[in-house]
Amino acid sequence: MKQAVVIGVLFIMLSPLAGASMKANSIGQPLGGYEEGDRYRLELSSYSRVLYDEGKQVWVEIDQYIEPATVITTRTYRDGRIQKRTFTDGSLVKEQEGSTTSTYTLDDAGRLIIASTTVREDEPTLAYYSYDRGKPNLISIARLGEEGLVLSRFVREPDRYTVTVVDEEGGQRYVSQGSLRMSDAWKEEEELSPVVIDETEEGYLRLVQDDRTQLYSRSGLVQKEYTDEYERTFYYTLEGRLKEVHTEYPSERMVVDIYDDDRTLVLRHELQNGVPTKDTRYHEDFGYTETLYDREGKPYVDVTWAAGGMRVTSIRYY
Repeated sequence: MKQAVVIGVLFIMLSPLAGASMKANSIGQPLGGYEEGDRYRLELSSYSRVLYDEGKQVWVEIDQYIEPATVITTRTYRDGRIQKRTFTDGSLVKEQEGSTTSTYTLDDAGRLIIASTTVREDEPTLAYYSYDRGKPNLISIARLGEEGLVLSRFVREPDRYTVTVVDEEGGQRYVSQGSLRMSDAWKEEEELSPVVIDETEEGYLRLVQDDRTQLYSRSGLVQKEYTDEYERTFYYTLEGRLKEVHTEYPSERMVVDIYDDDRTLVLRHELQNGVPTKDTRYHEDFGYTETLYDREGKPYVDVTWAAGGMRVTSIRYY
């Protein structure tokens, strides 16, 4: 009740000073003049802002000038939450909400170099930001908190962008090249295998790691994957939806996986030397039916399993 009274008093105080009515988005950014029917409306005055969502107040924001270069903005939400933000020379230097306080240190160029976040009386979590010398590009973030040190590195090359995140238990690497997105991970004391990316004569992107090679189209769809143990080919619809995956083994065994419109595996067809050996049809209740074939490729029995494959629910012979 007290929170509602506080918000009501703020609204009464601000109403006579309301200036322009602006169309806004859900976070209160002005998008032009307000028109009847617009969902979000932002009321602006010289030192305050009030955001409405279909006529209901979302928050009230008041500016308090401490000195010419410093202003504290207090935002009070409809549910009573209060958020305070301090700006110096237009840059955010401090945030407070509930028991959480964050402070930010900037360099002479206005770039964030240190962020400190404290919750109640706990030790603060620190983040150190490093930039490319002479350039605005962020190259690393080192975070130190209760879970130890987490280091993120960002490398921009002419043909790709790589993000590597390392903590005390291992790490993960993300590579972006055009529309292609790749990731791999490693655990503590494991070595991350290098990834080689180049272009084939046919215009595919070729990714090689350890004994695995993958070919991607320029649209980012994997076309082939092969190792010493198998060769896998992917087939798509004209809309780019995965339709079938064919996996061939040196032993002349072949597995064909067929997917529905929701990319759900619905049928697995297995062959040996071109002769069917088994079909597996997957059901919506997570059970499945296996059709077994004789040496001549003729079906002779259907075995239906319950979800989990631990219990046979039916057997039908041909």
